[in-house]
Amino acid sequence: LRKHGDILDDKTVAVSNAKKEIEFTYITLDTPQQKIYNDIKYFTRLKIEKLGKTEIKQLQPHIFALLVRLAQAALDPGIIAIEDEKTKERVYPYKHLPWGSFSKNKWILQFIENNPDKRFILWSPYTKILDQLHSHYIRSEIIDGRTPIKKRNDICERFQAGGFNVLLANPAI
Repeated sequence: LRKHGDILDDKTVAVSNAKKEIEFTYITLDTPQQKIYNDIKYFTRLKIEKLGKTEIKQLQPHIFALLVRLAQAALDPGIIAIEDEKTKERVYPYKHLPWGSFSKNKWILQFIENNPDKRFILWSPYTKILDQLHSHYIRSEIIDGRTPIKKRNDICERFQAGGFNVLLANPAI
């Protein structure tokens, strides 16, 4: 892990010689989650089509919102927030669905349980996911935008020393 103070000069960064392993796993969405994904895609497409032949600049926020919601649906539909058209408040239409019941969450929890001695870093752009994972797996720590610098350094040192084996991080750090 690179942390504050690792920069040796303007162009050199200290790099650990420890063996690093990157693993990619493709996970198929289960049927209920796939339905949510498809519904979001369908209704957002209708909304974009309803806008008609407007300039691309006006469509960009809608397209970006679609991509964010699809990414959320593929990870955990419970984190999807939409604006209620009448009240203009943020609502979470899938919040009632139990966390850990979706394909990726099940895989992550199973991976952690099956590899109790393996240390790894799990990145998520969604802090709600990091918080949920942390509450389900006590031997983890979170580093994200809410974490003070001094605490980040302490967490990095404890992770490198083997004090815990799952580091949950947000790419915005």
